[in-house]
Amino acid sequence: MSSKTDDLPIHIEAWINENGHNLKPPIGNLQFWKDRWQNLLVMMVGGPNDRPDYHDDPGEELFIQIRGDVTLKLIDPVTRQKSQVIVREGEMYLLPAHTRHSPQRPEGCVGLVIERYRQPGEVDALEWYDDDGNLEFRGEFLVKNIERDLSKVQMAWKEWRTNPNRQIPTVWRVPSSSEG
Repeated sequence: MSSKTDDLPIHIEAWINENGHNLKPPIGNLQFWKDRWQNLLVMMVGGPNDRPDYHDDPGEELFIQIRGDVTLKLIDPVTRQKSQVIVREGEMYLLPAHTRHSPQRPEGCVGLVIERYRQPGEVDALEWYDDDGNLEFRGEFLVKNIERDLSKVQMAWKEWRTNPNRQIPTVWRVPSSSEG
């Protein structure tokens, strides 16, 4: 967002028409007011995406569907029970904190996702499960730049997945900037 428009209302449909081509995999998300807001992460997220991971967010997430429907695949890490919530175009849904969820967005799907910034030391994670719901890999990170941080965890999982000597389950943490 340019600084001269930061204080002006944003027409959502016009913004999508102008910037929708940037909402592409693997994450397909663009954050609004990145350097200005200290309490909320406001992101426009597009499809397609068919993510195999589940996000463990320490705070609530508000999903507002603008175009198309998003399916939130859910898994309970204790009972291993799987379920889903479909948020249809024009609907919104408040996802409780620490609910493992995997947003599945078809081509052309666009939604607004609002989260709170994390408290110091709060850990986000992406998790991968086998077909029986057993945790295989958990990548933990402290949110500094959500687009870059998610990408680092996904790359670590891809590398782990191709290692024939991998440990299951594995917990991996994105190194902090002081760790390199």
